[in-house]
Amino acid sequence: MNDAFRIRRGTGADSPRAFDVFLASALDLMVRQGIAWDPDPKALQARLGPLFEHLASHAAEWWVAEDRGTDEVIGYARSVERGGLLELSEFFVHPDRQSAGVGAALLARVFPEGRGEVRAIIATTDVRAQARYYRAGTVARFPIASLEGTPQARVTDTDLEIVR
Repeated sequence: MNDAFRIRRGTGADSPRAFDVFLASALDLMVRQGIAWDPDPKALQARLGPLFEHLASHAAEWWVAEDRGTDEVIGYARSVERGGLLELSEFFVHPDRQSAGVGAALLARVFPEGRGEVRAIIATTDVRAQARYYRAGTVARFPIASLEGTPQARVTDTDLEIVR
C-alpha cells in the first residue's frame, strides 16, 4: 500500500481526467525532446476522443492512480488482449508524479506478469518508458529513431560514383 496514491479500476467517468494526464505527459515529453507542440486541448480531445473511447470500451485492463488526499487522477494505463497478444495501449503518469512508484503500480496491474503469449507496446521515444517496458518483459522489435537538424551539403572523398 502507498500512502500517497491508490490504484483502482478505471471507468468511463475517468475519461476526461485521464485525457488531462495524457496531455500533460505528452507536453512534458515534447519539451524534454525539444519539440515545439502547442495543441488546442479541446480540439485535440475532440479528435482523439473516439480513439480513447474505443480503447476504454475494449480494454482488457484499465487502471487509474489517484492522489489519496485530493482524489485527483495522477496516472492511468490500459491494455487490450486479442488471441494471445497483450498490448499496452496507454500508459501515462502526470509529470509531477513520475518516478514515485505510480507507473510501476499501474503497470503491474495493466500488464500482469505471465499474461499474454506475446507482450507488446506500439511505440515510444521516451527512454525512461522503454526501460520500464523492458523490465515488464517486452522486447524491442521495431525501435523508433529520429534524426533532427538542418540538412547541409557535404563534400566527401570517395571512389564511388554519386548519382543524383
